[in-house]
Amino acid sequence: MQDDHAVGKHARFIQVVRHQQHRDVEVGAQPRQLISLAFFRGLSHEEIAQQTRLPLGTVKSQLRRALLSLKQMLGDGALTALAS
Repeated sequence: MQDDHAVGKHARFIQVVRHQQHRDVEVGAQPRQLISLAFFRGLSHEEIAQQTRLPLGTVKSQLRRALLSLKQMLGDGALTALAS
């Protein structure tokens, strides 16, 4: 069972991703799926690569680019606040 802090963090992240979908800068469907696997299911990069049958480097680079896009849209402190 997740604690209240983890549930709240996930809820905030979902709000950010949903809000982002209505912005000019969008994260594509595949990077969005990778973010979901990493943050909501707690999978490692290696597990994501195995599950999606993508090369590990592709998983890492797409996650990095997607998180940088979110950071750019939300400002420098936003992702840090979500992670805490």
